[in-house]
Amino acid sequence: MSRKLISFWSCAILVLCTVAPSLLAQQQAQQHTMAPRLRAYSWAKPGASRESVDATLNTATGESGKTLPLWTFFVESTRDGNGYTGVMVGRNPFNGGGSVSVPTQIIPLIIKTREVGTKVNSTTNVITTKPGETTFDPTVADTACLSAPNDVPLKLVQQSPILRPATFDFGGTIVGTTQYVDAFQRANFWKVDDHNTYHVLLSPVQTLAPIVIEVPKADGLALSTSALGPPSFCARMGIVDINWFDAYLDSTVIPALAAQGVNPSKFPIFLVHNVVWAAAPITNLLDCCYLGYHGYTGLPIQTYSPLDFDSTGLFPSAIEDTGVM
Repeated sequence: MSRKLISFWSCAILVLCTVAPSLLAQQQAQQHTMAPRLRAYSWAKPGASRESVDATLNTATGESGKTLPLWTFFVESTRDGNGYTGVMVGRNPFNGGGSVSVPTQIIPLIIKTREVGTKVNSTTNVITTKPGETTFDPTVADTACLSAPNDVPLKLVQQSPILRPATFDFGGTIVGTTQYVDAFQRANFWKVDDHNTYHVLLSPVQTLAPIVIEVPKADGLALSTSALGPPSFCARMGIVDINWFDAYLDSTVIPALAAQGVNPSKFPIFLVHNVVWAAAPITNLLDCCYLGYHGYTGLPIQTYSPLDFDSTGLFPSAIEDTGVM
C-alpha cells in the first residue's frame, strides 16, 4: 500500500465543500423564474506541495495563532488500496469535544470590465463583443434582480446562515442551532464527536473595505442580458479569466491586505456579485463558469476563497445567492 497526500485544497476549507442553504428560502423574492441556462463548476488550484503543507502544519502545531487551526487524517481507499493523508480546518473530532474558531474576513470586490458580450453563437458558444464598461458591486442594491429591502448582496451574506445561527436538520437529525459550516461538520462526524461541545465556527467575522479591480480588456467581459437570446435575464453577468484573476490576487491584492490584518491565521472570503470565472479564452462559454474556488499562496500557506453571489437566475436555483458558499 502506498501513501499519498490529498490535495490541501480538497479538504482544508469547508466553506466551498457543500451547497449552503439559499437565502431565497428565507424571505428573499427574486424577479425572475427562468430555467437554468448555464452550467456552474467549482475550481481548485493545483494542490500545494507536500513540503509546503508540512511546513504549515508544523507552524500550526508549534506556534498557536500563526495559521488556521488544522488537523490531519489518514484513510485507506477501497478502490485502489492506497493510503491518503488529508488536512482539514478545525478541531479533530476524534479527540472529543471542544470548539475552535476560524477568524474570517469578508472582502467585497468591485469588478470593472471593459468589454460587453452582445451575442453568443448557439453552435460554437463563441461570444461576440464590443467595447463597453460595466461595474459589478456587491455593496450596493441590486434593483434589477432582487427585491427591496433584501437587495444588497453583501448584507444578505452577512445575515445568512453561513455566518448567523440557524437550526439545521440533516436527514431528520437536528445537529444544532449554529452556522451552516459548523452544522455540516458536526453532521459529518456525528457518530464520534461530542455533540454538546464540538464546534468549528467562522468567528470573529470582519468585513473589510471594498477593493476595486479593473480587469484588462482581454481578461474580462460583461455578458449582456440579451446575449443568450430570449428571454433576457435580469442583469449583466461578468466573466473573468480565472488564471489572470488568481495571479492578481496573489501578487497584488493579498499582499496589500496584510496591513489590514490578512495573514495565514485568517480566512479571507473575496465576495463578488454576478461575476464568474472562466478559462481562457473568456469569449467561449464552453470554458465557463466557475462560481467559486479554493486558493492559497505563500508560506505558511495563506488560504482564501473568491465566491460569487449570483442573482442572474442563469444557474440552478441551488446555487443562487449564498448557495455557492
